[in-house]
Amino acid sequence: MTWNTWARTFVVVGVLGLLGDAGIATAEGGWEFVLEFGNGPGDIAVDSIHNVYVLDVEYGRIQVFTSEGLFLRERTGLSYARGIAIDENDEIYVVNYRHDYPPSGWVLRYGLDFQPLGGWEYAHGDLEAGLGIDVHDGLVYVGTANDMLKFATDGRLLDIFEGAGWDAVEIATDGSVWGVNSETGSGLVRHYSPDGAILAEWSTILPGEEGSYPRGLALDTRNRVFVADDGARVKIFVSDGTLDDLIQWQMRVFLALELDGDDLLYVGADFPDRVMKFGQKLVPVEPVTWGEIKSRFR
Repeated sequence: MTWNTWARTFVVVGVLGLLGDAGIATAEGGWEFVLEFGNGPGDIAVDSIHNVYVLDVEYGRIQVFTSEGLFLRERTGLSYARGIAIDENDEIYVVNYRHDYPPSGWVLRYGLDFQPLGGWEYAHGDLEAGLGIDVHDGLVYVGTANDMLKFATDGRLLDIFEGAGWDAVEIATDGSVWGVNSETGSGLVRHYSPDGAILAEWSTILPGEEGSYPRGLALDTRNRVFVADDGARVKIFVSDGTLDDLIQWQMRVFLALELDGDDLLYVGADFPDRVMKFGQKLVPVEPVTWGEIKSRFR
């Protein structure tokens, strides 16, 4: 069996079939593999025209691809970059952390052609190692090894949400923010209000798993919470922590993920280092008529 044939023998697993009578909702719709491209994804972002920005931590670069995997351009010289986000104005934000003495962390801003737009220093110490970043509606959240830091886009520190280290963060359209933590193996997901109140939290460990180590986080247009687990799974939850769907792939490690405005899913995978693109599978159902319009899919 060739590598490509073997790598594509994936299974989109129905949750009830995998977990038995665990009392968790069955998978809805399912997902199907579309293509893979790029290499070395440590984090992923998508701009307003659906170009995909792949942060390659090992080689200190950001590569840009079309949604069909065509290479467009790259920015090199980002040796300390840890996370990437793109705001609604198509400005790029990169969280950067150096372990040199004294250690320091920066948020750097760029235009789409990577022209520098400034930035700010956000940390002086090992406990503030930047791990994840997101930006929306004039706010920037940086997940660190110790706290969640909330900034204005001019670098003003607005708040600090104390808690576990956040490997990835995601801002919802209502201004609330989600974080995932992998340090303890419990796969903690936490949902904060804009003022730092904890709205919900749960573990991403599924029945039969000994631990969960989430590395990526994203929200779709239905506000479902997507978690990339390095156990070769993307776990999809509704906002109360109920498992709604699951993607599983043989012998891959999932490190990052992002969704575009059409809910197409990009997953950063290891072994080999590639970006995998998934679309939701259209499931045929009994035709339903509304007026003169017939629907063949749900």
